[in-house]
Amino acid sequence: MKIFLLSLASLCCASAANACSCATTTIQENFKKADYVVKGQVVSLADTVQMDLYSNPVRPPFRYGYIPHLRVEKVLKGRIKRGKTIRVASYSSMCDFYFGLGLSYVVFLFKDSKAGFTTSVCVLNFLQTDKESLAVIEGLSRK
Repeated sequence: MKIFLLSLASLCCASAANACSCATTTIQENFKKADYVVKGQVVSLADTVQMDLYSNPVRPPFRYGYIPHLRVEKVLKGRIKRGKTIRVASYSSMCDFYFGLGLSYVVFLFKDSKAGFTTSVCVLNFLQTDKESLAVIEGLSRK
């Protein structure tokens, strides 16, 4: 019974600071806010996720992480050299975007004076296989 009450008390008193809270945004709003928008492929990960969402160990090769090295395939907003590999920093928060090794994304990037390039789940980065979102973003980049 003591364990149950302690568990219940810890749930009631848990801080919401660990959760990511994003305002509802659109691709158009994120395009406008971002310093850079690029199409790129994750060529390596500076970190790797070694546990799944249920805290079960993941066996190598580790294919997902929060700090990708992204090879820029096309620049949709801003000036970054095509073919350049950039490191996208992590804030080690619940809002970090989860990247897959070898996958190609459209990424909304922000320039940070200390971290370099950053992004988050709140800006709606997406896989390049999402044709509907891709059509919207390419339309915006032509304007």
